[in-house]
Formats: sequence, structure tokens, C-alpha cells
Amino acid sequence: MAAPLVDRALRPVLERLPALITPNRITVFRGLLIMPILVLHRDHPLIAGFGIFLPAMVLDAFDGPLARHRGEVSESGAFLDATVDKLFLHGLLWLALVPAVPVPLAAALTGIDLLLTAVRAVKRHRGLTMRSNIFGKVKTIVMSFGVGFALTQAPWLIMPAMLLLGLAALFAGASLVGQLGDFFRKQDAS
Repeated sequence: MAAPLVDRALRPVLERLPALITPNRITVFRGLLIMPILVLHRDHPLIAGFGIFLPAMVLDAFDGPLARHRGEVSESGAFLDATVDKLFLHGLLWLALVPAVPVPLAAALTGIDLLLTAVRAVKRHRGLTMRSNIFGKVKTIVMSFGVGFALTQAPWLIMPAMLLLGLAALFAGASLVGQLGDFFRKQDAS
């Protein structure tokens, strides 16, 4: 998996972070960055897209590795990270980008993520792993680029943004199929 490689690459930075900076504080701070993006996106889209959104997504690469580096991995931290990812990306999708992003595409992305959240809750109740699969991780990365490109309102980035968001919907669907498949794999193993 990519996590050990990312952890190793970030180790020099992680070792220098003061104890005051915790994985959950990074996650919450990243989530709060939706507010200045919403304020600035109409009049200053490049600042919203590149100046705030891009650093927020870079921060998303730090909370998990920092938790692993410090031995602070927790189910609540993983839940917080996934929740902030969804609120951040879907909040921006609906509050800042629709109707520039077609409603059916936004609805597909949000609907599949809501289904994934429900499936994970059932999996947790049944004692199955709630971790996202590779399709879910790729969906989040691809959707992040799509949302970021769309936020800039740069004409040359709009078509790539729509293509990336469409691709993110396909990865979300594949993630849902994989999560649902866990129910059957668990039964077959019994």
C-alpha cells in the first residue's frame, strides 16, 4: 500500500511538528477552511482554488501519516478525517460549484457517498472493516482535483474538472460495489 511510502517521505516534516499540532487538529482546521473558500470563490476564484483549497488538500496528506508516526491512530480520528473529507468536498460542490457542475453529476457523487456512509455504518454494526478501499481513496483524490479545478473558474480547467468529477463518480460506484462485496466475502468465509 502507499501509506508506508507516504509516511516515509513525510517523516522529516512530521518529526519537526510540535506536539500542539495533532492529527485531529489538522483535520478540523482543514474542514474550517471551507468558510474562506465560500466567501472568496465568486470574486477571487484563483485565491479560493489555489490559495486555500490546494493547501487544504495538502493538509489532508498529513493527518494520517502524523497519527501513524505518533502512534495516535484511532477509529474516531479516521471517522473524523472521512467526515471532513465528505463535508468539505460535497459542501463545496453544492454551495460553490452547482450549477457550474451539472446537478445530476453532483447528485450522483453525493448520493453514492451517502450510500457508502450507510454501508459502512452497517458494516461497523456487523463487525466488518469500515476502511475505504482503493477505489474510495482514488475517488477522493480525483474528486479533489475536480473540485479544485472547478473552483478556479479558469476556462481551460472547466472541462478537465467535469471529466475528473465524472471519473470520481465512477470510482465512487466501484468503491460502493467493493464495500457491498465485503458482506458476501464475509459470509463465504464463514
